[in-house]
Parts: sequence; C-alpha cells; structure tokens
Amino acid sequence: MENNEPGALSRLSKFREVIESRAGENDGKVIQYYGDGCLLIFDSSLEAVTFAKFLQEDFSKYPAVPARVFISEYCV
Repeated sequence: MENNEPGALSRLSKFREVIESRAGENDGKVIQYYGDGCLLIFDSSLEAVTFAKFLQEDFSKYPAVPARVFISEYCV
C-alpha cells in the first residue's frame, strides 16, 4: 500500500465490489470484512464453489486482485 496507495485502493474497491456482486448472484451473504479479507456464508457447497470460480475469474482481470479462497463445510 505504501508504494502505490491509489493502486491499492483501486484493488480494494474492486475486491469489495466483486464480492458484493458475486455473493448476491450465488445466494451468499457477507458476514464481515477483515481489511483485505472477508467471511461469507452460503446455503450449499455448490454455491460456494461457483462463487469462488467467478471470483477467481473476475479478480484475474485488470486491475488484478491477488486472492486465496478457503472453503469450509460447517454443519449444524
């Protein structure tokens, strides 16, 4: 961030826009943002994986947003 603040803010803005958009399309809900990360919940594993696929595709476009995706199954 300190080397290129406008670029970092652009990527962070894209990160949030893509997360919000794709989560809504895949019946996901943003639980909380953690700086440059976030926690989402989905009703099914398929929705979570589909979301992750679209996320990777969107983040690879300019300006690219480096991201790691972790999917965990939680059953009540």
